[in-house]
Amino acid sequence: MTVRDLFESVGFDAVVNVLQNTYRNEKSVRWTALYKEAFDELVKLEFAGEGAR
Repeated sequence: MTVRDLFESVGFDAVVNVLQNTYRNEKSVRWTALYKEAFDELVKLEFAGEGAR
């Protein structure tokens, strides 16, 4: 399973929920726009390494 497969299966809301619960005292997880941008970019990546489909 690639990161892309994982992220597509759980979705952004689940990822950000874990971030906000794990790092609840960090101010950076209050504003999720940059996390969403990074998530979207990672989901767009095509795996081309050894064992690529």
